Amino acid sequence: MSYFREKANDIEYFIEGISSVCNDKNIIARKTKERFGDNYSKLIDYLLFLETEQINAKTLATALNNRDLEDGFYRFESKCAKKNNLVIVTGYSDDLIELDGAIKQEGSCFNGGCFHLERHDKKWLLKNGKGLNNISAIWYGQNKMTDDLEAIPWSYQTNILHESFYATFRGEPCCEGFVFSVEDLQKNN
Repeated sequence: MSYFREKANDIEYFIEGISSVCNDKNIIARKTKERFGDNYSKLIDYLLFLETEQINAKTLATALNNRDLEDGFYRFESKCAKKNNLVIVTGYSDDLIELDGAIKQEGSCFNGGCFHLERHDKKWLLKNGKGLNNISAIWYGQNKMTDDLEAIPWSYQTNILHESFYATFRGEPCCEGFVFSVEDLQKNN
């Protein structure tokens, strides 16, 4: 785990601790910045935003844009997505589609694949094949390129209302992921 990631975890736990006894965002921000210093003020503001604000798919996708996923998502990003009924979809390596947030699932898709989300006993499951809520994981397809004309390994096509974002892995293009709200899924029952 990177030093920056460890520091983010420390800040997250500190914010949770203060939030358990105080709900004033300004006091929490001041105490956290006193503890960790001005070098981390941007990260502290970001984590406080995720912890305290109601956000939608567009806002979360904007926050995740250009994010390096080497260490995965911050705990607060996943927690924020879950509390706002949002799902983050990304690719990992050359063989996985990952869903995080309100739905936490993964699917095997070496060189791409077709999936759909299906509701069973009040829980959403990622299933192979096509259905009502389709997600096609595309490996090096559709001429997806960064602004610097580098190929993006993972991209997606879906019939789910969503907001896209671009992510890297160790500074290299990784995926054009997306965020959607569980409320926008079509129920099969």
